[in-house]
Amino acid sequence: MTQERKQITGHMLACGTQIMWGATFVSTKVLLQYFIPVEVLFTRAGLAISQKKTGGSR
Repeated sequence: MTQERKQITGHMLACGTQIMWGATFVSTKVLLQYFIPVEVLFTRAGLAISQKKTGGSR
């Protein structure tokens, strides 16, 4: 992979991370209309742990 392609890939991944990070605030606001904060917290933690165990992030 060329240096330019690596740089473009890095920028694309950074933009994707920013989009996901920003979406979490909106989704949390919506979720709090239906669930109590502790339920949202444990659900997010459970999803993160299950993702880690399945090898989702390398």
